[in-house]
Amino acid sequence: MLPICIAAGVGLIIWLLWTLTRGSTRFVIEIREDDVAVSEGDPPDWFVKDVRRIAEFSKLSSGTIRAVRHGSRVRLQFSDDIAEGNRWQFRNAWRNPMD
Repeated sequence: MLPICIAAGVGLIIWLLWTLTRGSTRFVIEIREDDVAVSEGDPPDWFVKDVRRIAEFSKLSSGTIRAVRHGSRVRLQFSDDIAEGNRWQFRNAWRNPMD
């Protein structure tokens, strides 16, 4: 019985640490064909506009951008179909809006 209690306690601690340290999603933007759509959350309008401009200029046909809160900062995460160069464009737009 003791090994089961220890395993359950360790599992609970791991779950708690994972829950407390993972970032919470602020918003998700989907790039599909000729459209950019918000699928979750409420991103700033200026960022959605910048994503649209970058996607059109770069001829991106698909991809997902997820903004995740890490402490007091927001980190952008990207799907694999967004090239590294485009990722930097989106990061720069997030830090320095075009408008």
